[in-house]
Amino acid sequence: MKNNISLKNAVLIVIVVVLILAAAWYLRSLKKGAKESAAPRFDAVVASDIHFISPDINDKGEMFQRLLSGRDAKTSLYCEELTDSFLNEVIERKPEVLILTGDLAFNGALQSHKDLAGRLKKVEDAGITVLVLPGNHDVYCGNAAIFHGDSYDLTESATSESFKEIYADFGYNEALSVDEMSASYMYDLNETTRVLMLDANTAEHPCEIAPSTLKWMKRQLKRAKNDGKYILAGIHQNLLVHNEMFVNGYVISNSDEVAAQLRKYGVKLTLTGHMHNQNFVTLDGISDLASSALSVYPCQYGILKAEGTTIEYETAEVNVKGVDFDFKEFASRCMDRMSNPQRERFIEDGMDEETMEPLLKLFGDVNRMYFSGDMTHFDDLLNTDIMSEYLSVEGNHNMYIDLIAKESGKDFRRFTIDTK
Repeated sequence: MKNNISLKNAVLIVIVVVLILAAAWYLRSLKKGAKESAAPRFDAVVASDIHFISPDINDKGEMFQRLLSGRDAKTSLYCEELTDSFLNEVIERKPEVLILTGDLAFNGALQSHKDLAGRLKKVEDAGITVLVLPGNHDVYCGNAAIFHGDSYDLTESATSESFKEIYADFGYNEALSVDEMSASYMYDLNETTRVLMLDANTAEHPCEIAPSTLKWMKRQLKRAKNDGKYILAGIHQNLLVHNEMFVNGYVISNSDEVAAQLRKYGVKLTLTGHMHNQNFVTLDGISDLASSALSVYPCQYGILKAEGTTIEYETAEVNVKGVDFDFKEFASRCMDRMSNPQRERFIEDGMDEETMEPLLKLFGDVNRMYFSGDMTHFDDLLNTDIMSEYLSVEGNHNMYIDLIAKESGKDFRRFTIDTK
């Protein structure tokens, strides 16, 4: 009898041991091939919204200047000098990679893309990797135009396919994988880091990561995770909401789904642009850096470095050469164009010049602070009599200012995040 009990106990023990070993084998099989994510190491320059227009299709005449004079704050009259000065600074800094998150061209004209690609080749020739992706002003633009005198002619816009061909040497040719249905790709930057560049501007799915691209993205994220790589992501439009006034047309329409997948595979930071103002927001473990437009005051770009467990970021303003005037002052005056619709309304309402000018100057100062990302002294504007007067005028941008005021005291020109 005792022998039978002992035998039964032995059998039970064997069964338990087998089950434990089987469970351990199953858990290991789930993680087969996966490695612990590497501590990222990279040195990058990040910029967005260059809005370059080739001199071959723009004589900077009356029509082009009239187009800018409405409410366009871009410094496009001198985009060649700005772009060349910026790229020369990148070459002098010698980062590992230059990442451009879309709106490379002014209006999507093929010639502007070809001209810019020629300029980017100098950066690649200096031993610096260049990665680009398309923005909404880069592809499928019905207003791509050649400007001459007081007129213009429509011209061919880039598509996703022609964009990939023109910028083949800037991410696509050496990518680990390129999405067939968009201009998205995954790039193996170094032994620690991969860069996922997501196209949210296909013809069928504007301001959205297309369903087919989502499936491709998930495969790339899983592969990178299994290879133990840290993943940095780039999109033109924003992943997260930065301002409640800038949601539709600014934040990708399927942002929740995309963000959930990025979080699942450990992505901590996305690089975006599109809004033209410098901002940074974090939600549930993922941060979205919205780079200000290089083409808009204060004409700045970002320096992004990772070493060990932290990523550090700070902005730098382009020192524009090849002009005989104060370029930053010029860019500041361009910012004042955003007040033109208000000026017209004030005039229609019969407001005199003496009353109008301080209100318009205030709005310009608000925009200069907000677009630069330097909100450290915004309270100095809020707590003034002229601000009270501005907010008392019916039809002014009160909601805009109320939302901006929530950022008062912050400095979006620099940040540090944990990579774990």
